[in-house]
Amino acid sequence: MGVQIGYDFTEYDPYLAREYGRTGVPDALEPVAKLHPVKTVALVTSWEECRDAIYNGHLVAMCSNIGFGETSREWVRDREGFLRRKRIPWWHCMLLAGIDDSYRRPGALCINSWGSNWVTGPTRHNQPLGSFWIDAATIDTAMKQGDSMALSNYVGYPKIIIPDYVIW
Repeated sequence: MGVQIGYDFTEYDPYLAREYGRTGVPDALEPVAKLHPVKTVALVTSWEECRDAIYNGHLVAMCSNIGFGETSREWVRDREGFLRRKRIPWWHCMLLAGIDDSYRRPGALCINSWGSNWVTGPTRHNQPLGSFWIDAATIDTAMKQGDSMALSNYVGYPKIIIPDYVIW
């Protein structure tokens, strides 16, 4: 069942993202947003809370000023699929959607909103294009900034039974 709204979001537009973040979405989009609200939100303040939320089937919106990548315009994952933390701030909100706590380098899988081709380099566990891994210590630093949230109790989405929660 589709809703005609007169907007096309098939291509990422950083101008619109900034504008809607500053002013909110246009009135015409509010009824669409109300179709699938997130009814439960919890502040996440540590790596452990982030890990536990994701292990329990919730998504975490990581909102911080931590930047990633090699240079200001080059994002290349290392041989293990991770992006290195940069010193330059990168105010952004990204989705943490997977955890690998048993690997020698524990971390979270980060899905960015910039599409599938902004980052290159090795991947692991069949991770989605446009994603990268962040190490647990960096996640902990981001969570301690106090702006990241676990999201749950979505309205309108079918319940998904996850018998063994792994992404590979």
